[in-house]
Amino acid sequence: MKLLLDMYKSAPKEQRDKVQLMAAERKSKAELEELRARARELEERERRESKKLADEEALRRLRLAEEQIEHLQRKLAATKQ
Repeated sequence: MKLLLDMYKSAPKEQRDKVQLMAAERKSKAELEELRARARELEERERRESKKLADEEALRRLRLAEEQIEHLQRKLAATKQ
């Protein structure tokens, strides 16, 4: 550990800056990939939720249509009598 520290101290300032910049770049790239993965996950979740809502809306409209059909059938039967 001491040897690494001595080597780091003896390295020119420009090279140390370069090493720090490269480390910061790697960290930033990893963070960017993590955020992109999170964004994809959220987009997928949003897509599933919107599909679920659309399915629920379709079921609700189907139930309303069935109720209206039943109501009209009763009305027709009453009219025939």
